[in-house]
Amino acid sequence: MRKSLKAVIAGGAAMLAVSMGSGTAFADTATNAPKYADVTVNTNYGDCEANISLVGTDQDYVQSNFWNHNTGDTFNCHFWIQRAQRDSSGNYGKFTSLYGNQPIYLGPTPGGVNLWSTGQYWDGPGYLAEACFYMTDLTGWTGATHCTNPI
Repeated sequence: MRKSLKAVIAGGAAMLAVSMGSGTAFADTATNAPKYADVTVNTNYGDCEANISLVGTDQDYVQSNFWNHNTGDTFNCHFWIQRAQRDSSGNYGKFTSLYGNQPIYLGPTPGGVNLWSTGQYWDGPGYLAEACFYMTDLTGWTGATHCTNPI
């Protein structure tokens, strides 16, 4: 029993070391309500956050807010909205950016918050939209893409 417990602990420690990479811990949390979704990645230095909500009289447009919170002079946040269309079979195709290849860039925010609010984008019947971002740092590191749940 002791040998197997040591193996489990050693394996867990190895997994933790691999997942932490350069020593910065990340936590990806997502919430979803019928007309709203949010995703945040927290770091030791601050966080990037994106939300998306249905707006308009008929709730057929989406609008997003993007934040770079207190990331010092360490992290940049790159944001966009992407949308998928349902085909004749009822399946949704690939999500494509509404911004092309030019995400919205919010640089580091020593002791403050950088906020960007988008305009409204069509998201009526047959469409799903989500807000996404990835992070970069001054060393050239690029993090994973994080997206809200689609609405």
